[in-house]
Formats: sequence, C-alpha cells, structure tokens
Amino acid sequence: MTKGTPHECDAEVVRPNGTHRWVTARGEVLRDGGGNSIGLRGTVQDITERKRAEEALRESEQEFRSLAEAMPQIVWAARPDG
Repeated sequence: MTKGTPHECDAEVVRPNGTHRWVTARGEVLRDGGGNSIGLRGTVQDITERKRAEEALRESEQEFRSLAEAMPQIVWAARPDG
C-alpha cells in the first residue's frame, strides 16, 4: 500500500471444509485528495481449473520427456513432402 502500485498474486486457499482452491487476487490502492492511502479495491478470481490443467500438462510433458530420454534410438518427425 505504501508504494501504491497495482498488485496481482496467485494463492492457494484452504476452505473451512478442507478443500483446496486457487485464486488470483488483483488490486490497487485507493487514495484521498492528499495522496494518502485510504483502502484497497480489487477482485479475487477462482483459477482452480486453470491450475489443474497446468499441472496435468506438466505431468504429461514429464512423462513424454522420460519416455524420449529412455529410448535408445534417435526419433524424428517428418512431413510427407519431405
């Protein structure tokens, strides 16, 4: 708040029932006519599904990398036109 710069951060939230969710919080400082900080204004958005998709992609990439590194032969891709 002292710098007055807009902010954004991702955070894991544990709900009262024990479930975990991910949120993005974005906000900015509100100032009075004299430039003094008087509060914050912002939004919080649930990004749990995005985080799950990112994790699934990371796992898939790791599985592919492990498979490719374990192959003794060289693997390449080519198009029919050469």
